[in-house]
Amino acid sequence: MAGAENIPVSGSQALFWAGARLSPSSPLYNMAFRIDLYQELNERAFAAAVERVVAESDALRTVFSDAGGALQARVLDALADVHETIDLRAVEAPKRQAEAWIQQRVRRPFDLSTGSLSSTLLLLDESHSVWLLNQHHISTDAWSASLIYARVALYYRQLCQSAEVPAATEQWPLFASHLQRETAAQDSRRLLQARAHWQHREQRSHLSLYGHPPGNSDGQARRLTVALGQQRCDRLRALAQRSDLRLLSEDQALFTLFATALAAYLSRVADSESVTFGATTSNRLGADEQRTIGLFVELFPLVAEVDLTASYLDLYRALSEESSALLFYGLPGASTPASARAFNVILNYLHMGFGAFHGHETQVRWLDNGAMDPAHALRFNIHDFANSGCFVLSLDVNTDRFDAHLCERIPAHFLRVLDALLEDCNAPIGAVPLAGEDDASILDRTEPVPSSLAGLPTVISLFDEQVARQPEAPALESEGVMVSYALLRQRSEALAQVLAQRGVGVGSLVGICARRSLELVTAVFAVLRAGAAFVPLEPALPRKRLQLIVEDTEAACILVDETGASIIQEAGITISCLSLKDRPEPVPPRTDLPPVYPAAPADVY
Repeated sequence: MAGAENIPVSGSQALFWAGARLSPSSPLYNMAFRIDLYQELNERAFAAAVERVVAESDALRTVFSDAGGALQARVLDALADVHETIDLRAVEAPKRQAEAWIQQRVRRPFDLSTGSLSSTLLLLDESHSVWLLNQHHISTDAWSASLIYARVALYYRQLCQSAEVPAATEQWPLFASHLQRETAAQDSRRLLQARAHWQHREQRSHLSLYGHPPGNSDGQARRLTVALGQQRCDRLRALAQRSDLRLLSEDQALFTLFATALAAYLSRVADSESVTFGATTSNRLGADEQRTIGLFVELFPLVAEVDLTASYLDLYRALSEESSALLFYGLPGASTPASARAFNVILNYLHMGFGAFHGHETQVRWLDNGAMDPAHALRFNIHDFANSGCFVLSLDVNTDRFDAHLCERIPAHFLRVLDALLEDCNAPIGAVPLAGEDDASILDRTEPVPSSLAGLPTVISLFDEQVARQPEAPALESEGVMVSYALLRQRSEALAQVLAQRGVGVGSLVGICARRSLELVTAVFAVLRAGAAFVPLEPALPRKRLQLIVEDTEAACILVDETGASIIQEAGITISCLSLKDRPEPVPPRTDLPPVYPAAPADVY
């Protein structure tokens, strides 16, 4: 091909290529981010910024093809049609149409012979656009997505200040340089030692989870997203800073804490004291690697021998050695097809984030592509894309392995183990009941449980239908003040946005302590719009009872009016509170918040 330069191929790229060839019609390796931008955008400047970033990155201009049975990678001088702008501002229901278009696009496989990047800007209204950044994993990783975002933001700001982007003040490192170093180190003594280390784990058996034997499947997956909440994350960081738990960095300590909880959880649901799970390495230890767009991550097996009578602290210390070995032996090129097949559960700890765009806050969502490796059962992704200090668990579940009821319960089972670790790391691992009273028999469940709730309308969907029919009709009236359906929706959307920025989402519980008022109804709708469930904290209840409710539900935060704020303080409750008096300004209706599902009996508190 004219205007193309052949470059080496990394071991990780070869593994992704083999997986893509086995499932050519699957979006298995699509890594898509939805970035909502709440500002008036100059779409020409935005397109030019994206094109500038692609022009400067060899990884984004790389195409892949089969050359006589071998993978061939070539860097093109330019990549055609890398970015498109779709104007939906004049169409009916633009947000609904954008959502449908995005869902279809992220599930469409890439043709790697023409490119592995797709960038689309969807214009919804004058102050709201959606940037869909979709990448194939063979050329980039999640860290690269944050680099692309930051550089597009940089060049967009420069273009808004002048007609042309100024000459680059620094030269971004090229991915080809990393590939050349990896190729040159193939026979190095240290890499051979690293491969020997992982070779001892290649014959580990896959786990039978919840009584389901391991094996290949169709690779259908569902993503369940749960915000861990401020209190839980504060306790995690406090543990990571404890003198007897401190490791080389806070990120290593946090990763090891999550690995400890995962190993303890797996030993319970697999009914095995010997567990193996995969862990990712970023391989970005140097300054150049941290500034390079490309594929650096690799997967390696971690092994834990779990004694249920031992403490979480004992398991943490054992896994500290595993995480240190991961840092030392998890070298570029050290993973092999055999080591990548040694597990069917993955822990993916992502310590990168996305900042503001041109001075405005954004919301970033990692989209579910509906697929996963056919041999994998669970994928635990831990991240804080908003840099809020609150972690989010995005759990990918193989729906060919587990029925719908069990899929929904898996996050709660894992969090019970994590909470037991946070409560007392000296407690025996086997002491905490894995299942609650509402699903006590779930470990013995083998038959699928049909859902009678699928497709039923929700409170939010019914309310939004009424808004569409009569936006200016009275919805609420209290103390001589009337609020229309449209205004109630705007206020609840604004408050839902604040909750989402605090890490509230699907699986979160939010307390509401307020007297009967317009603000109380707004709070209820806001919590539901954020995808969470609300916990009523009746002001008339005894203070001790309120304290027990908050402790039992582990609410992420509490919405309060003046009366509620005083009562929460009297009860000695230290959970973060958000005042309903300081109501955020109304914002345009949002579609980026999680969907709201009908409540099941187990979700009622």
